[in-house]
Amino acid sequence: MSAPSFVKPFGFQDQLQSVPKPGFDGLPFFDLLVIFLFAAMTSSHWVLLPGVAIELPVGTSQVTMPAGPVTVLTVSANNMLFVDGLKVTDATLADFLERSSGRARSAAQSGTLLIKADRTVPSGQILQYMELARSAGFERVQLAMEPDRSAIGINP
Repeated sequence: MSAPSFVKPFGFQDQLQSVPKPGFDGLPFFDLLVIFLFAAMTSSHWVLLPGVAIELPVGTSQVTMPAGPVTVLTVSANNMLFVDGLKVTDATLADFLERSSGRARSAAQSGTLLIKADRTVPSGQILQYMELARSAGFERVQLAMEPDRSAIGINP
């Protein structure tokens, strides 16, 4: 059987074998391993979610959120600061808070600052952030905390 003319320049006819080569071919198993590793690395518990993980303190008091705009200040365990998801420094925090409270005042509503601080952040530092918020023009400052699940009958 002669090869068609379009195959001759590539030399495909020479690669055809009627008898398979003896031995183990590991390439298909390697392909499966790569596919498995890709699936495992992209599964939900391997992929990091954006943001900072903080452990909120536990408390039983509940305060309803006001209807006006809320600005969220997140303080992580290693003192990283985020205002509404944007990373800020101690030096620029006052400017960000003043702009956020200014937006609330321009909307003719009282502004609220919600502080989500990790439980390892010293309380003195949280009080400094509260005073900074008051001087920036926020009328309400609230602290976020995890609900005490044992107090409401939920086992962790």
